[in-house]
Amino acid sequence: MADIYRTSLAVLRHSPWPTVGIVAISLTIIAALGVLARMPLVHEARWTPGADRDVRQVLVTLGFYPAGTMLVTLVWMMVSVGATAIGSVAAYRYLAGERTSLRSAWARARPRFVAALGLGALDVVVVLAPILIAGAAAIALAVRTGPETARVTTTVLLVLAAGAVLAVLPALVIAGPMLVIEGLRPVDALWRALSLQRHDYWRLLARVICTYVILVTAASIVGLPFTIASMATRPEGDLAMQSLPSLVFGNIGWVLGQIVIMPFLIVTNAQFYADQVARSRLAEPAAG
Repeated sequence: MADIYRTSLAVLRHSPWPTVGIVAISLTIIAALGVLARMPLVHEARWTPGADRDVRQVLVTLGFYPAGTMLVTLVWMMVSVGATAIGSVAAYRYLAGERTSLRSAWARARPRFVAALGLGALDVVVVLAPILIAGAAAIALAVRTGPETARVTTTVLLVLAAGAVLAVLPALVIAGPMLVIEGLRPVDALWRALSLQRHDYWRLLARVICTYVILVTAASIVGLPFTIASMATRPEGDLAMQSLPSLVFGNIGWVLGQIVIMPFLIVTNAQFYADQVARSRLAEPAAG
């Protein structure tokens, strides 16, 4: 793991614009749009009826209100897919001994952009399907067996759903770089990733989980002061209400946290893909 992390840092140093640069610029623009989209929450009337206020708080938490927030989220998803494709190209070329400019990385990644969006949508389906199935089954069992049994069955079903998502997590991680580098279709990339993850599966899963835990922790630490400042400057009495300082502090913390982890995660995932390809090629002669 240490070798992979050192290589990831080397990629960021040797190809800063296709990795850190594009992510930092994109995040800054998205954060500014996010502040503008949430401006209706600033000093919104406090006399909103209680029931409406509760509904609004739920919608704000889910990102459905104000409506502009959903548009910003969609733009962010598209931008992150593009940044991931560009960073994957830069990382893979670094492993081949090449230094990549932003222009050349984009030229290589651009034809795969639509396919990468399709893979992103497919990943969402793969993640949500077990959760939705478990939720539907839990509701059906609750109707039949009553609330006491439902608590146990719901917990078991949700644990199974989480286990199913965790089982395919390595494939979801390496499918993105694979689609861009090998020029596959979304479904083909996912199927090949599922096949590829079988080689030293537990090793790959441990690496992926360890990486995510470290990076989530790092992002939380970086953003913590700004999160505290955002909470301190937020109006009291309504979780959905915001002040301009609270919006700005919250977005600054999010941007800095993502800049710290996202480029590193992109190039590390590309290395996981390259490592799995190498291991599968070594395993083929042995199997033969």
